[in-house]
Amino acid sequence: MGIFISFSITNKCNEDDQAALLRLKQSLTFDSSASSKLVTWNSSTDCCSWVGETCSKSGYAVGIDISGESVVLGIRNFSRSSTP
Repeated sequence: MGIFISFSITNKCNEDDQAALLRLKQSLTFDSSASSKLVTWNSSTDCCSWVGETCSKSGYAVGIDISGESVVLGIRNFSRSSTP
């Protein structure tokens, strides 16, 4: 009898990056009924699994692709930090 151990390696999103991405999403005006990417961005799922978001092996957000998301007015009052 042998022992088999399986590990699933996943990138856990950096909490600060996830919070900043959610603030970015809140600052955008977009058509949620036409969205296939931004609608997947929420606090209950890890940002490394969001459609349109790319994480490094260490879990940092390194790329954003929101092409085709029908952003209609651009960015409103966005700051990466939580304090002005």
